Amino acid sequence: MSIIRYNDVVIGVNGWGANISGLSAINASINFSNPQTPIYAIGKKSAVTTTPNGPVRGTASISYYLTGTDQIYGAFNYAATGGDLTTPMTMGWGNVVLTGCYLNNYSAAAAANQVAQATVEFGVYMTQGGGVPITAGTAGATTGQKNIGHGANTPITYDGVAISDALSFNIQCANQFEETYILGASTPIFPLVLSSSQKTLTLEGYNLTKAVTMCGTAATGIVTLKDLCSSTTIETFAVTGKIESSDLSVSAGGAVQGSITIVQHTY
Repeated sequence: MSIIRYNDVVIGVNGWGANISGLSAINASINFSNPQTPIYAIGKKSAVTTTPNGPVRGTASISYYLTGTDQIYGAFNYAATGGDLTTPMTMGWGNVVLTGCYLNNYSAAAAANQVAQATVEFGVYMTQGGGVPITAGTAGATTGQKNIGHGANTPITYDGVAISDALSFNIQCANQFEETYILGASTPIFPLVLSSSQKTLTLEGYNLTKAVTMCGTAATGIVTLKDLCSSTTIETFAVTGKIESSDLSVSAGGAVQGSITIVQHTY
């Protein structure tokens, strides 16, 4: 029996403007579910059979370090702003290739003196409908020192003014797709229809709080994620919307800390 180790697995993601071979992934997982229901009949004390009671759905998740312009974040924005979704995305590793992927959720975060990480979740549908082939990189290949986003070199601005006492940022992005099924087919009609898109940026810092009003306070938060040693810009996250929440707290022996959450809806 052969055991495949992590150093022999190279993860790739393609489609919607992304062409990645050799993601700097921390972990990855694939899950499929096929709901079953028992069929009962009069005169029988137990089920006569079981049958599927819904479509086969899958989820693929990846967590990775941010080492350069994030093409997966670009793919999220591509879908959110009306890109062509006729061909689903493709992700996988080795001979495990999923061709019916729609990017549902993306998140990225970093705190003071910590490296930045991103997490992405795909909805996977049982389809043979195309997909961009994955060309994997070389497992274990030495590519030299990578730039990597770090909290110690990540400036943040709020409405154009630098936040000098920021502690962390967290951006959450979600795309919602409508699934339409018809008789005679086990997969939905492709392409799926994008029904809504939302970005949520939470900034935490000392004495950081903003006003919340009934009609909504307009706000723009921009995070410029940079490499610690080279100061190379890795990725820029910008959210322009309204403040959803604002918190402020203090405890004995501690400093006043606050957070603001800005939500942007794409219409």
